[in-house]
Amino acid sequence: MGLSESKQEPKPSTLSSRFSSKELQKLEQYFDSKEKSDSPPKQGINTAKNVTLRVTKCFPEAISSKMSQYLKENLFQDEDSERFLQFVLHVTKDCTKELAVIIFKIAGDGNEILTKKILIEFLVDFLDSMMLGISKPTICFPTETESSRRLAEKLLEHCPDKLREDEFGDIIDRAPLLIDILQFKFRMVFFDYIGDVSEEMRSSMPYLIPELDIKEKSATEDIFILPLPSLMYVNSKVPMGMQHKWRLLYSTKLHGESFSKLTGAIIGKGPTVFALKDQDGHVFGGYASTSWEYSSKFQGTNKSFLFTSAPDLGIYDCMGASYNDHYMYLNIGQETMPNGLGMGGQFDFFGLWIDQEFGSGHSKAKPLCTTYQSPQLSKNEQFKIEALNVWGVGEEPKQPCDDEDGNEVSVLDKHVEAKALLEIAGKTRVSEGLRDADPESDIPETKELHHAHDPMS
Repeated sequence: MGLSESKQEPKPSTLSSRFSSKELQKLEQYFDSKEKSDSPPKQGINTAKNVTLRVTKCFPEAISSKMSQYLKENLFQDEDSERFLQFVLHVTKDCTKELAVIIFKIAGDGNEILTKKILIEFLVDFLDSMMLGISKPTICFPTETESSRRLAEKLLEHCPDKLREDEFGDIIDRAPLLIDILQFKFRMVFFDYIGDVSEEMRSSMPYLIPELDIKEKSATEDIFILPLPSLMYVNSKVPMGMQHKWRLLYSTKLHGESFSKLTGAIIGKGPTVFALKDQDGHVFGGYASTSWEYSSKFQGTNKSFLFTSAPDLGIYDCMGASYNDHYMYLNIGQETMPNGLGMGGQFDFFGLWIDQEFGSGHSKAKPLCTTYQSPQLSKNEQFKIEALNVWGVGEEPKQPCDDEDGNEVSVLDKHVEAKALLEIAGKTRVSEGLRDADPESDIPETKELHHAHDPMS
């Protein structure tokens, strides 16, 4: 029996129409082809076996045993592929009420009342298994049970101590990230989406675990600062079209501790995620919504945010109660202005600050950052950096030398790190005004460095 036909619903709009051709091809793999025999085995039996094997590969025993029992009792009682398609639709698409019912019954072993503690433990196991079952080996952020627990408690923070099945549907409705996580894992189970990202997927669904672009072949998991649950939490706030890929731009473990290398790596590279660990063990960072540029003015948009990963989990954006638009700041070589990289707050009172004298920074909130309404991110206001990663999210933006129209670009714009070193050293580039002529202009193009200007004035 093919998945594109139905004996019970011969309607123009069938269940199979809810799946793409690629998804249907994946689902076909769960159905054995009919053997040449007078009495071929029932398709439902073959499907049950294949699905159970896949579930066992993708979940720990604590979940797979419960899920296999649920499937045996509720799904594989006949040979109808429509029942199978309906289940996959409920757990992978936008059927949140049905998804809530399925998860409630699997987590609670069919009991009518479920405790918050049992739900949290189920979700911790679920989060710990996010990378199980991937067919193509890949380096990824490590799973950390304590981080899984922090995320599980965050997702279920509105859950009462005891609840019924219909109440769990309301809890899911209040936690869209919980829906995304459940559906993402089931999409991985049935469609194997990890490492297979099409443009259609980027714009049509959350992609909580991104493809990682790490050019250094020597990179290992110990370079990662964020554990996987925190990565998913942060990535859920990144615009959907950029969630599919994280590009490692800078790592203290791989590239050394250098502010010039840091800035050289992030200038013009599109939106970025900073992840820091201070010497007291706190993990925190921020999402910068636009490319970084040198300026004595604040830059960026209100899509930027700050976050904490450990010991607490939280995201702090500037929607609603923000007092200013001080989203991003990057400046060097100035005598009258702060020199370093900052996000939120005010000069000398940033929500997150990395000093030009690399290795130190501050996070000041009295009591909250005036831009992002975030608390103090680090344990102490002044902190020492133990490790720092910067990731570019989404596809890398085209550089001037990659002009699709083939226009030539001045060599002065191609070596950002060298420019940073010169500016830090206080050197003047006498060739700055000697640029190649703009072919569409009657006069040569010139560009000057930003002069000191206080954006607060």
